[in-house]
Amino acid sequence: MAISVASVVDVAARRTHRAARLRAESEILSFLAGSVLRGETTLNALLERVRETFAMDAVALLERESETAPWTCSGSVGDTSPLARPEDADVDMPVGDHMALALSGRVLPAEDRRVLAAFAAQAAVVLDRRRLQSQAENARKLAEGHRTRTALPAAVSHDLRTPFAGIKASVSSLRSDDIGWSDEDQAELLAGIEEGADRLDHLVGNLLDMSRVQTGTVTPLIREVDLDEVVPMALGGVPEDSVVLDIPEDLPMVAVDPGLLERSVATIVENAVKYSPDGEPVLVSASALGSRVEVRVADRGPGPRRRQGPHLRTVPALR
Repeated sequence: MAISVASVVDVAARRTHRAARLRAESEILSFLAGSVLRGETTLNALLERVRETFAMDAVALLERESETAPWTCSGSVGDTSPLARPEDADVDMPVGDHMALALSGRVLPAEDRRVLAAFAAQAAVVLDRRRLQSQAENARKLAEGHRTRTALPAAVSHDLRTPFAGIKASVSSLRSDDIGWSDEDQAELLAGIEEGADRLDHLVGNLLDMSRVQTGTVTPLIREVDLDEVVPMALGGVPEDSVVLDIPEDLPMVAVDPGLLERSVATIVENAVKYSPDGEPVLVSASALGSRVEVRVADRGPGPRRRQGPHLRTVPALR
């Protein structure tokens, strides 16, 4: 009777233990399935969950390009210094031909490897998702750069044609044999040619600087400067009475590239002056807003949508 009772109790205990293990496995698999659908789990968070679930010292996801290539670590948690290869780990779970989940700390029983295989497959999915997101972000940046490059010539075509037309008209007039120009008229036409050439030089310089910044060949040299030292220098290309400057001297210093800031403000102010009604000066002001300094260029013109070309009216806040 005692042997029979002990046997029944042992079978019941084994079944209870197995049921608890199956319940724990189902909860883990449910968590993995939910995280796949939601896309919430990061690679390091998943590896940390593996380490906690199996009471390991370290977990690493290793991969290589080919069978002869060395292993590289795509993500790790804990003390992963000894996990340079799957062979160095206490437990390794292959994921395909060129990826493996390596764990150190203790040897797992055979019944735990099924759940570990699910974790390994999920880690590969998370890594692929991260790479796809990175590729999508790079593609988005390339598409934005392409749109900017294609829109830029159309946007500035009017500003480029205007000085070209003025230079062409002045040169054609000076070369005409039908009209006898006085010295004053010739001087005026030559001054117009010089002004148009200067305008073209300025526009082409802006375009080249913009293209260099977009392609990464120009790296901004960031340093702290005072706005009252940079902004007034940007107003050299407009008449003095066309701009009202309001830059307080007690503003905090801003971290910018002074040359690029000056060129940006100069371009915006020149466009604002160009499209402002006669007698209406453009206001260039700045103020501190919390932890940043904001520069504003305000005019009473028709607005950017009715202008020819990209004529912004405000400068983004400088942090």
